[in-house]
Amino acid sequence: MQYIIGGMIALAMGVHKWNADKCIQKFRALCEGGFSVKWFTKTTGIGWLARWLRGSIYETGPLERALQKAYPSKGLFGLRRGTEGRLCNLARVAVTTTVNSECKLFANYNCGNSKYYLNSETNTWEA
Repeated sequence: MQYIIGGMIALAMGVHKWNADKCIQKFRALCEGGFSVKWFTKTTGIGWLARWLRGSIYETGPLERALQKAYPSKGLFGLRRGTEGRLCNLARVAVTTTVNSECKLFANYNCGNSKYYLNSETNTWEA
């Protein structure tokens, strides 16, 4: 979970230029609406079996909807307009993930589609 949080904060501050207060607000909303426990996965005694059979503890649908609500539908790659409407510089941000046991990157400075970089034109909530 700590790795997910770090990537979310890096994307929020670096790509979307959110301040710490907005990151905290969005993260709390994400936790409240996104983590819906699958049936029996937290039950004492048989929870391990339920997690093994179901593959995870949490439902993916509520988490995906919470991410869509928290992050705007903007791709990672490309320039952004500032508050005055002018193009502004962004911090260069890369977030790691694993695809078929290989380490890959989403980055706002590389459009992707190479050996190491994934398609960074994807929406932030999908990364």
